[in-house]
Amino acid sequence: MTVLPLAACVAIAVLTAGVVGPPHGPRLFLGALTLGFGVILADLAIGALCIHHALIAGYFLCGALTAAGLALRWLRGPISGPPDDGEDDGGGGSPRRPRPHPPGLDWAAFDRARRGWERGRTPVG
Repeated sequence: MTVLPLAACVAIAVLTAGVVGPPHGPRLFLGALTLGFGVILADLAIGALCIHHALIAGYFLCGALTAAGLALRWLRGPISGPPDDGEDDGGGGSPRRPRPHPPGLDWAAFDRARRGWERGRTPVG
């Protein structure tokens, strides 16, 4: 029964992480503030473990991990740029060239080489 609230806390953290959209740029102050809050929660979790309150330590640790993940996401900035509509916007750079395909296997040469590996087997016994 004591695991159910902790599981609910983790589920809420995951759901809010999915709802929060990616930032358009790094948010340094908010990220640093949230990371500091996560460090404080981690310290509280260690303190709760020292006085033998494992459930409270679990809550603090859940909050610390959520805060740290959110802070690192905010400090990093956007994962990808704006969506590409496929049109040339004059951004420069060279267009991507397709990679050359590796040559196919020469199965006849492989079979010839495999025949050279074969040797007569003598039964052991």
